[in-house]
Amino acid sequence: MTYGLRTYGKRQCALHDPLTVGYVLDPAFLKTEKYYVDVETSSPLSYGQTICDFRGLLGKEPNVNICTAVDSGRFLEDFIRTLNMESN
Repeated sequence: MTYGLRTYGKRQCALHDPLTVGYVLDPAFLKTEKYYVDVETSSPLSYGQTICDFRGLLGKEPNVNICTAVDSGRFLEDFIRTLNMESN
């Protein structure tokens, strides 16, 4: 049984890598916003976790573009169309 079926009751899979390539080819697939992001290195409870200051509580300059929305319908159409293309 796949993770998607077991967890969400749907036959599905994440397309993180193809979406990243899609974003490079067409940035309009994603909406991004700049936030301050750091990796926790001192807390034994959360060591190694990536922390994003979405509320600006730390007062630090944003240093990363974070994806906040995906035009999933348009991306999936483009992705499937690309997979169906005949190679010459």
